[in-house]
Amino acid sequence: MGLTLKYLFILSICFLKFTKLHAQEIIFSKNIADASGAVEVVSAGKYTVQYTGGFGAQKDFIMFPELIGVSEKNSLYLKYVATSKGYLTFRADMIQGSFQVVIFKGSKEGIISEFQDGSAEIVYKNLKFVKSIKQEANIEPLYLKEGQVVLLMFNAAKKQKNSLDLEIMFKNEDGETNMVTENKFVDYRVKYAHHSFLIKIRDSETNEPLVASINIKSKKESNLYHGSDIIFDNDIQTKLTIKCDAPGYFFADTNYTLIPDSSKTLTIPMRAVSLGKVLKIDRIEFAKGSAKLIPGTESILIRVKDFLVLNADVKIEIQGHVNNEGKESLKTKKLSSKRAKTIMKYFIESGLNKDRMSIKGFGSEFPIYPEPKNEREEQANRRVEIKIMN
Repeated sequence: MGLTLKYLFILSICFLKFTKLHAQEIIFSKNIADASGAVEVVSAGKYTVQYTGGFGAQKDFIMFPELIGVSEKNSLYLKYVATSKGYLTFRADMIQGSFQVVIFKGSKEGIISEFQDGSAEIVYKNLKFVKSIKQEANIEPLYLKEGQVVLLMFNAAKKQKNSLDLEIMFKNEDGETNMVTENKFVDYRVKYAHHSFLIKIRDSETNEPLVASINIKSKKESNLYHGSDIIFDNDIQTKLTIKCDAPGYFFADTNYTLIPDSSKTLTIPMRAVSLGKVLKIDRIEFAKGSAKLIPGTESILIRVKDFLVLNADVKIEIQGHVNNEGKESLKTKKLSSKRAKTIMKYFIESGLNKDRMSIKGFGSEFPIYPEPKNEREEQANRRVEIKIMN
């Protein structure tokens, strides 16, 4: 008996180690038909959003008695964060089919948990199936404080992968809309300082100023700004994560270390979405010799997924690549294809229509670094890229 227990103990330890090892390699997607997988709409504008053709894995309305009778046949969730105090309005239309709408309001950091425990406020509901809704004609504009979030649920009447035309508008308390296209210089310097930090958003081809929504996150805080040229005091050393979004453009993210030893200027180019462009996406990288994603990849996959959800007319080719560690072979081609399939599987599980995606494995034919000098360069060659297709 003692010997048997000893073997069982050893087996259980091995199983736990195996489970822990492989749990680190698996990245689970969150479906847009669940509130937990809600797509973040960073910038006000016009979008075409495709339904998943079904419902999610969670019973989303279980904590809201007034919604118990609502059957989620074909739902999608979107969230919008207010950049300042102001008023939110929206329009939604379905060319084919009809839909219901429920809008929840909560805090920036806790909207999903507030939704799940039932504490999020229901600010609007229309449980009749309609083909079109113009918020300004049906309800008063929603007043939001800076950082407040609305969670919008659209539920289609039938399980079809049809699309929703959506326009989100936001006006601050001064009546200014954030849907502007001209150069917008914003000065956030609040005190006299020897040094400044200027962020410039530019069209990558024309170098013209481009108004974008810019999320800047440091260790202590996260803030959302809107403009093409934004200037701050440069008075502390800190690491920044900067995320930029603009309608009609592919998102641009960058990490930047700010050092207050001089005035700094950071120019961030953004690429317009157009046919045939290949989008090199940093940080979608794989473990050596495998199709397993390395840790830290999920955040960038969510960004790509959100972009694709909000641009339902965009079709893509997911291109897989490997690092050249010998002669090109059938094995390297297969591995690059498997890497592309890994990404496509993630997107499909998130609720994207698989008919919008195709894959292609290039092996080591197109390395970023033809002769990598270190592990970082080798890792950069193990990647996928996204090509915009017809």
